[in-house]
Amino acid sequence: MARVCAGDRPHPAEPRAARRGLRCRPSQERIAAPATAAEPPRRQGAEDQRNGGRGEGSVPPLPGWGSKTSGRTRASRVSYSAAGGRIRSRCRRVRVRPSGKRIFEGAAMRLAKILRILTLAMGICLAAVSRADDGGPIRFLVPFEGGSATALALYLAERANAEYGAHIYVEEKPGASGRIGAMALKNAPPDGKTMALFPFVVPVLAPLIFKDVHYDAVHDFAPVSQIAAYPLALAVSQDHPATSVAGFVAWAKDHPTESFYGMGSAGSLAQFLGVMIAQEAGIVLKPVPYKGAGPMTVDLVAGHIPAGISSVSDLIEMHRAHKFRIIAVSGTRRLAQLPDVPTFIEQGYPSVQAIGWVGIFAPRGTPKTVVDRWSTMFATIVHSPQAAARLAELGFELTGTSSDELAATLDADIARWAPIVKASGFHAD
Repeated sequence: MARVCAGDRPHPAEPRAARRGLRCRPSQERIAAPATAAEPPRRQGAEDQRNGGRGEGSVPPLPGWGSKTSGRTRASRVSYSAAGGRIRSRCRRVRVRPSGKRIFEGAAMRLAKILRILTLAMGICLAAVSRADDGGPIRFLVPFEGGSATALALYLAERANAEYGAHIYVEEKPGASGRIGAMALKNAPPDGKTMALFPFVVPVLAPLIFKDVHYDAVHDFAPVSQIAAYPLALAVSQDHPATSVAGFVAWAKDHPTESFYGMGSAGSLAQFLGVMIAQEAGIVLKPVPYKGAGPMTVDLVAGHIPAGISSVSDLIEMHRAHKFRIIAVSGTRRLAQLPDVPTFIEQGYPSVQAIGWVGIFAPRGTPKTVVDRWSTMFATIVHSPQAAARLAELGFELTGTSSDELAATLDADIARWAPIVKASGFHAD
């Protein structure tokens, strides 16, 4: 019986394997047998099917032929007899030194992989910009509950949605004198899906008078637009005997244990104005902080607190409804909306003056194209006749600046108020 070695049969991978230096060394010498009569053809059986339908003595595909394992090339060769017998053979493993062509191909594959990674990273960056323009919902954060800030944000969102097809919704984040809302903006992704309306206290005063502040308005926020400026006002309850600042000071001196005043939040411009009034008049005023101007005005109307300090826009409606009285404003001149209410300066307190503002900010890193588009949109809304008619009645002096102008205002106010706060020795916590 003649034995046939798989190495004697042609195989598609044989030339490639030969070039790699493979050598087959069978464990048994091939035996030459006398020729025998050819066997008649027979039908394909189960054994043939397992051999891939090639008939008895055929060679199945060699597993692992030409495969690479840790820098070595391995081939498995098996000898078969004409009668289907199987004789194992051993193959040597030969370390193959890669050719220059293979080294070049490997370097090319690694370079292609790096390029794919860079392309994916660039796609992610471009997707962040494109998502800012996809018309999705945009959060408009307000760091206080109720009051003029929420009313202003709702008005701006309504106009932007109706006239520019934006999808802006207002979300209040009250607490910690606006610091919760500020941290929410800082931690928001800069994908053009979040912005915030901050009163003056959040970016300017809070970092100066609170020790526990974990944001920096200059480095953590991207200025968008200053919307309006506003003076503050001192109001007393409807049953309070005072009708002027002098009358309020006299009452506070006679009732030192009852001389409280409410404010929208601790450490706000309203609290600092109360400190200036107390220092100028030589009285004791105890602040009562709330989570926004809305709850404070409710208690002032009910008479639970004798006085309150807030922006004119927070107090003017209830003043007109005769729910309480505004007795002074903190600007340098009287307001057209309150022509009968004098300033602190007019009533003999020249150092008691303060002007606040509200501005829109985005997370630092928001695409410049998105910031510029928002700035133009809100400036256009603010400068429209409709906004002038509606917001001016609330005591706002509309500005609608660019992002660069708001950045300059922020730097100037921080430089102005830092020495004032330091000289006063005032700290809110």
